[in-house]
Amino acid sequence: MKKRYSEEQIIKAIKQHEAGAKVDDICRELGISNGTFYNWRSKYAGLEVNEAELEELGLVVESESQGSSGVGRPSLMVAPNENVVAFSVNPEIDATTVSVVTLSGQVIDRRRKLMGSHPSPEDAIRVSAEVISEMRKAFRPGTQIAGVGVSVPGQVRTSDGVIRYAPQLGWVESAFATALSQETGLNVFLGNDASLGCLAEARFGTAKNVNDLVFLFAGSGGIGGGVVSNGMTVGGAAGYAGELGHMKVSSSGRLDYSGLPGTLESLVRREDLLDFFKLYVATDEELAAEIRSSESSRAEDSNRSGHCLDRRMA
Repeated sequence: MKKRYSEEQIIKAIKQHEAGAKVDDICRELGISNGTFYNWRSKYAGLEVNEAELEELGLVVESESQGSSGVGRPSLMVAPNENVVAFSVNPEIDATTVSVVTLSGQVIDRRRKLMGSHPSPEDAIRVSAEVISEMRKAFRPGTQIAGVGVSVPGQVRTSDGVIRYAPQLGWVESAFATALSQETGLNVFLGNDASLGCLAEARFGTAKNVNDLVFLFAGSGGIGGGVVSNGMTVGGAAGYAGELGHMKVSSSGRLDYSGLPGTLESLVRREDLLDFFKLYVATDEELAAEIRSSESSRAEDSNRSGHCLDRRMA
């Protein structure tokens, strides 16, 4: 019979490995495969709390399993507490988007506030705080707020929530997290948009059980990326690793948003796509839909031309 391990036991095994124990020895002691251990590490690495502590914090709830048909007391199931939510903030070149997300990852509210071109950090902070205040008025009684996560298209120093350089936004050395926390009274956590996307894909997306991956991200702030190696995200010495958009791929003199020539980002710029489709402003979803529509039209034209050629050849 396959033995089940609690999160506390799994985290303890991971800590043993981090302290120097060999993977083979840990797996032999627990009776698991190396693959199982690496899947554990991909999911639980960095966690310090157990289920009891999570329940005490109100982040999870326990319930009895409904499908149990065995003898004795039904097993307990642990699930995220849906009364706990977090805000996400995404400042862009022409708008700021604020969302409400549950612990299970469900987006229950999203509002996009259009702004003038290249808003200042102060403007984005003010708008974010106003939208968050409006959203909180609609919360049900008993709703708990875990905090605010900010996704920024630029270099971020996560230790103190400072945006070092966001080239497309034109922001330099902005203490964004501290200022937004003061405006909202909530804990604020800041990260690079592509790095956060990579982490989300590794923890919750299609790469959930993948130990090694390269993530390429294209958004309103340019092209970025992230890397997961052996189940761990790679941040580099200063936390800027994975900036795939700034890799030189061409001898072209075109500049990317950071002023670097011939990079991947310099060859695929968002404003070029907006100009091509004659769009003044558009969300990433609207721009993607326009691109898909264009691709569909080209495919239809190609098929039509192919049919004509087939008739001519016949």
